Amino acid sequence: MLEKLDDMGGRVCDNADFFAIDDFATIKDEELYARLLNEFPAWLKDAKAKGIY
Repeated sequence: MLEKLDDMGGRVCDNADFFAIDDFATIKDEELYARLLNEFPAWLKDAKAKGIY
């Protein structure tokens, strides 16, 4: 279900990302945050261009 949010159409800009975590018990904080923020720079640029942010 969450995976569908990542590819959902009809949004002004893409504001969701999905990634599976198979190694949650052992993933390092740095790797987790890198994955969490992976699409943020592109979203920020798009949101600013569209006057959302």
